[in-house]
Amino acid sequence: DVQAKCRQTLVDLGCFECMSYGFGSQAAASMFSEEEPVVLSNPMGEEHGWMRTSLLPGLLRNVAHNQRHGREHLRLFP
Repeated sequence: DVQAKCRQTLVDLGCFECMSYGFGSQAAASMFSEEEPVVLSNPMGEEHGWMRTSLLPGLLRNVAHNQRHGREHLRLFP
């Protein structure tokens, strides 16, 4: 399918697929969206109590993590 071909092309170009939880803090969940995040009734913890409304907080968190570990030239895709 088209999605699989796109994913493989990005991997062939040296990109890494980034997967993250579908939930996070309220601040992260509402940072890049006007939508009110959905509150989870049984969260894993205080920082994981809201459904995300954007992929950007997770991607930015992964970029920051990799930079802290010396990986500055990293290409990620969601």
